[in-house]
Amino acid sequence: MRFTDWPAAAPFVHVVLFKLPEDAPVDEARDELEHEIATLLEHVPGVESLWYGPPADTRTSKRGMVDADYDVGLLVLFRDREALDAYLKHPDHETFAEKWDDYCTVRVFDFEH
Repeated sequence: MRFTDWPAAAPFVHVVLFKLPEDAPVDEARDELEHEIATLLEHVPGVESLWYGPPADTRTSKRGMVDADYDVGLLVLFRDREALDAYLKHPDHETFAEKWDDYCTVRVFDFEH
């Protein structure tokens, strides 16, 4: 998606950081997690935009505050809180969450614009 294609009004932001278990086969588990994000979550009604991927290698001595202690990050934009609430109750999200919330350490950050 190009920057110019971003929605003009998507003031509700949902960020999820997934940390796989220490004993997990990281590459395989990350690939499976990303595949399920793309197939289960990307098309849930109310999702304006969705991005996911591994942490970017941007930490330097001058940027020590960069937190890359996760394996997959997910960012989802919604028009409003009601759209997020509907997304969370959608059967595809519930299926996804039942699997990955128990398997991973999950941190969620929601904020409004």
